[in-house]
Amino acid sequence: MTIYEVALLHRGPIHSFWLAIPGLKSCPEIDRLILFLSRKGIQDFMLSLSSAEYHKLPSYIYSCLHLRRLVLGSCIFKPPSGFKGFRILVDLRFKQVQFTLEFKSFISNCPLLERLVLVLCTGISCLEINAPNLEFLHYHGIFISMHFENVPRLATVMLYENPNGYPRFVSVTNFLTSLPAMEELMVNSNFLKDESKRLPSPLNHLKVLKVAELCFAVAKEVSSVLALLRSSPNMRKLTIQGFPCNEANLNSYQGIELLEAEKQSKFCLNQLQKVVLLNFYGSRSELEFVKFLLAKLCTLKEMYIQFPTVLSAQNQMKTSEEVVRFPRASAKAEIIFEDRIQWQTRI
Repeated sequence: MTIYEVALLHRGPIHSFWLAIPGLKSCPEIDRLILFLSRKGIQDFMLSLSSAEYHKLPSYIYSCLHLRRLVLGSCIFKPPSGFKGFRILVDLRFKQVQFTLEFKSFISNCPLLERLVLVLCTGISCLEINAPNLEFLHYHGIFISMHFENVPRLATVMLYENPNGYPRFVSVTNFLTSLPAMEELMVNSNFLKDESKRLPSPLNHLKVLKVAELCFAVAKEVSSVLALLRSSPNMRKLTIQGFPCNEANLNSYQGIELLEAEKQSKFCLNQLQKVVLLNFYGSRSELEFVKFLLAKLCTLKEMYIQFPTVLSAQNQMKTSEEVVRFPRASAKAEIIFEDRIQWQTRI
């Protein structure tokens, strides 16, 4: 008996239906199942197929106007003409979904949307969002331009851009200042290419900053992190995942020169209490960054440094001994060293 045949045995409304089977491929039964659910008042629907084959969604799904949550994987999202959106949808999560309509108009027609996750989707080169109730955004993919308007409640933003050869017509620093309620920001280093020393306006609500794949020897990346810190007076926690730079970057020492110049500045954060440095190899540029933070953060309580498992115990010890000798602006600052296995166990 197939899943479709089992569903047919149910009498009465079906408010929630999740279907995710590894290796599940497109088949006619999926369309018949969606037609059946569209007549049952479905409110929470998830369909995740094999990433090797995309399934074109049938028109029935666009008539499911009671949807509150929609989760799709490896599908083609092509609404019929005249589609007015999902008016009461609050949670939308798409992974490897092909869009064939204007993304901005679709999101605008979901006025109650609170949570939006888009991972490796295609057809969204221009990320434009108008969503007055949006609180959480996770975007992982490629974009050329980005514009947000009317997002007064957007508090958590996760942006992970895949490296590509496309030109990007957006200033990330200017973009961030259009998010007045943002409290937590997670980005990877592909977003950190601006050379601004300070954002046009402060990020007064930003409390948590997480940066992935940062190369400490690249001046633009380090400068962008400092600009975010400088413009976030209420920052409480900073997490940076390091990325091993290639030999050319390590020999340039541009990041070190930048930090040397910054030491003479009045850079100070009076709220930052916790710093987490992941994948820390102990290169000279990484050590100079740690020295800079310890000298400038007068309210720091904890700094966690997690070494990669490939780093020998001897090098870990050598790095630890050097770090603990750095001067600290905060008398309460504690430095904790852990390797990757210890970190994962403690988490």
